[in-house]
Amino acid sequence: MPASVIARQSKTIVLQIEVPIESNNMLSLEDGLQRALNEAGVLGTQELLKLFEPPNNEPIVLNQQKWSYKGKVLKHYETLYGCVPMERSVYQGVRGGVTLAPLDYHSGIVGSATPKFAKTLAWKYSQMPAPAVKEDFETNHQRVLSNSYIKHLSDRVCALIEDQKKTRYDLPPLPEAVETIAIGLDGTCMLLCEEGWREAMCGTLSLYSANGDRLHTIYTPVRLNMVNKAL
Repeated sequence: MPASVIARQSKTIVLQIEVPIESNNMLSLEDGLQRALNEAGVLGTQELLKLFEPPNNEPIVLNQQKWSYKGKVLKHYETLYGCVPMERSVYQGVRGGVTLAPLDYHSGIVGSATPKFAKTLAWKYSQMPAPAVKEDFETNHQRVLSNSYIKHLSDRVCALIEDQKKTRYDLPPLPEAVETIAIGLDGTCMLLCEEGWREAMCGTLSLYSANGDRLHTIYTPVRLNMVNKAL
């Protein structure tokens, strides 16, 4: 096996790789090196994920609810280096229903993707269309992904960003009390790299007095690509 874990200590993991030398072509040798490094990355990620497993099968309290151990379930985690199969503990609340994997919760798994993989994929998708991201991963990372998975994972990252995003807007002094708030759309101009200035839509929150006079308008970008903004 080209890669193996040869030592595990409290603060370190020691990995060993074997790099095949079966060609006199440098590109082929580098491809072989990357494959060995990816295999080491899969093993290393598996060891890191184990750090987030509960140390025993005792009940846990999470989100103000008690959860009881229900066994181990196999899950395949997607990483920058490849797919990591791993059996992790699942728990169920006292009311039954859906199960929870503490490993997924505490390590920040996005669907089935590790945080680094999810961040990298979402950033690439914010810069390129899905087919180009697919080709990039296959060419530069030796990872084969589908267009639908790229879009699905990017949407999940975007949803997480929106959930965590906190916007603070301080209103200027207003001459009258606000009686009505109107939500609408307006146009603004954006400078695009290749197409020059183009009109784009933005959301508006307009504040009106009791007499119908507009006191102030807040302009906010319509969600086009929150991943690009956040990353």
